[in-house]
Amino acid sequence: MHRRKMIKKPYYQLFNGNIGIAAKFGIDLNSRPQNLDCETYFNLTKEYENLRS
Repeated sequence: MHRRKMIKKPYYQLFNGNIGIAAKFGIDLNSRPQNLDCETYFNLTKEYENLRS
């Protein structure tokens, strides 16, 4: 039996613990990745690219 992963740990690694981005898109960090819709996932990737450029 494996524990199911939540969004929280990878999110903190990518965004250095900045919870403002999660609040901006209304993401519950305790939810599972499969609960994200395509639009939210796209917005997160766009935000990540903006931070890295």
